[in-house]
Formats: sequence, structure tokens, C-alpha cells
Amino acid sequence: MLIAVYGVNSKLVSKDEILRLVSDYEEIFARFLNVFAVIKREFRRAEAVVVSTCLRYEILVSVPGLEGPSHNAGALKIKAWLARYFTDILKKRAIEVKEGALYYSEGTEAVRHLFSVMSGFESEDIGEIQVLGQIKDSYKRCREASIAGETVNRIYGAGLKCVTRVRNTVPVFTDRNIFKKNILKKLHGRFGAEMLAQTRVMIAGAGRLASNLAEALRQLGTAVKLIKLPAEAGPEEFKYHDIIIFDVADMDFCVRLGDLAECGGKKTVIDLSISRNVPPEAAALENIELITVEDLITAKWKEGERVEKRRDIKGFYEQARSIVSREAKAACADLSFTLENENLISLMRELAETLESEFEKSSKGICAKNYIKKIDGLKNALIKKIPSLVKRRLLK
Repeated sequence: MLIAVYGVNSKLVSKDEILRLVSDYEEIFARFLNVFAVIKREFRRAEAVVVSTCLRYEILVSVPGLEGPSHNAGALKIKAWLARYFTDILKKRAIEVKEGALYYSEGTEAVRHLFSVMSGFESEDIGEIQVLGQIKDSYKRCREASIAGETVNRIYGAGLKCVTRVRNTVPVFTDRNIFKKNILKKLHGRFGAEMLAQTRVMIAGAGRLASNLAEALRQLGTAVKLIKLPAEAGPEEFKYHDIIIFDVADMDFCVRLGDLAECGGKKTVIDLSISRNVPPEAAALENIELITVEDLITAKWKEGERVEKRRDIKGFYEQARSIVSREAKAACADLSFTLENENLISLMRELAETLESEFEKSSKGICAKNYIKKIDGLKNALIKKIPSLVKRRLLK
């Protein structure tokens, strides 16, 4: 399959020129949709996504099924179409780039580049997380325009996992480890210990932070509802709870602004997701006090020192970039396996659904809660093992 990234970034032109380009986002995006229509006519399974931040305007194109000579020929065609597109939009804004100097990468290198951008390594403030919100906005637009489909979704899902792994593994990114303490501190300051114990809290998220935070709040006497499935975190839950916390690791998940506006009464909403689960516009709603992940990161260094400090940390780049490279390679391998074995993947889903159904039938007559919990744990463990067992057998 073909995965390629083409575009312009602040290593090629100035930041001001990038900002001038993306300030006309609606116009250049509309023009790209026309270009993509041409690509789609030639390559039926093609998908694309715009990667737009204040430092870059790049486009990732994926075409499953392109192999051998057709891969090379297809890559050249797509590159030529994108080159003409970028030449036109840059020339119109008097932005000069040497011919052939625009950024281009393919395959694992293209995915590694995307993951590096998502992780903040191509930002001015190395490792900053705001860039992921900008990337998500562009991704959402492409999904709405129906040019980004399942393949792009898988790539971005893997990218989000990569970002999370970097931030949870590399010492300089242990900001998330102090989130719980900072959240509790903010809530204590906002409500006071006595009132906090009387509030109702909803936490949406399946990660360790969500679980730890729920446990910490329960120890304070607070009523907490932990929702692991994002689909279950809806308007009715918002209305019932006083504090609403999101930490959903899904690029597609974003709370509807209208649901927050209509949830009634004053609500404290905390967005812990690095991919932004709550629209920034929610801060302007009269009934919403929005606290974002950026508000919870303790600044250990003075303004302007963060980049220098991170660069000085021994092994920082090596450790972080090693994770990015490893995750990019794994994502490409998983994507290739999935696309080459679509029938097998369908079979795995069917096996998982069958296990789910059979365990549900078997547990209906069991009353002991602990026993049901053990059975449920066994079921989930078996379901998780299906892909690895099938892959192992296939690779023998």
C-alpha cells in the first residue's frame, strides 16, 4: 500500500508564511477537495487527511492495495498532482519555495513523520500538546468531507497511542503523573472539602488516570460514576453530574457543544485528553467552567526555558524518538496485516462476538458478583488473545 506525506512546513518557509497560507484554510481546503476528486477517480480506495498547524500544511495520502510497479507509478502520479496543488496555492500567496524542495516521504517514514508531529517533536516548544488539538481539527474536517476513511482512522488511532506512550514513558513528559494531584487541588479550591464530598462526578475514560482519579475522589466521599465506553457519556449524564471529566483516547470522540450548553446548571468540565475531548468554545458557555489539560501541567521552568531544558536532558531525544520510530513501524505492520487479511480480521471479530454472546448466556444464572467478575475477566482475556493467536498461526 502507499502512504505518503507531501507539503510545506516551517523548515522550508517562515512561520509567518505558513500562517498566511493557513489563514485561507477554507479556500485551500476546497481546492484540495477538487484535487482529491481527481486522485479518487484514478485510485478508488484512496484516502487523505490534511495535517495543518501553525508550523505546517501537509497532506497524507493513503492508497491500500498498491504494490510493486503499480505502487511506484501511483506514487509518482499522486506526487505530481500534489506538487501542482502546492505550487498553485503557494504562488497565489507569493510564498517562494525552491522547485522540488517541498517535504515528501513515503511508507514507514511518512507515518514516523506524522507521529513525530503529533507527539510535538516538530513544534517550537518541543513536546507541547496543543498541536494535537490543531491536528484533530483538520482530521475532523477531512472525516466530515469523507476523504479520510478507515485507513486514515487506523493511522491516527495508532498515532494517538504513540503520543500517549511517549508522554507516559519519557521522564520529561511525566506531566500526566501529577494531573491527579493538580485536579484534586483545583477541585478543593473550587468547592472546598465539605462541598466536594457532596458533589456528583462523572469520569469518561478507560485509562489508568481515569481509574486513579475516580478512586481518589471516592476516598473523599464523592459520588463518582466511571464510564469506560464514550458512547455512554451522553446528555443525561451531563445533567445529573456536577463535575464532568473526560479522558477518552479516541481522535473521533468530541463532546457536542450543544449537549454541554443544554445540560442545565453550573458544571465544571475537565478535559484531560491530549487529543481534546471538549471543544474549546465550551469555555465561552455561561454554565460551563472549562479546565483543560494545559491548565493542569505544572510549569517547572520559566517561559522560554522548556525547549532548552528538554534538549539538555540526557537521552531525551533518543528515548522519545525511539518510541516514535518503533510505534510507526508497528503501525505500518499492523495496517499491512489488516489490509492483506480482511477476511481473517472479519473472522476474528466474529469469534470475539461469539465469545461475548456465549459468556453472556452462561452468566445469566449466576448470582455471585465476584464469580461473574472473574468470568468476565476470563472472557476479556480470551478475546484479547484472539488476534495474537491467529497471527501466530498465520506466520508459522
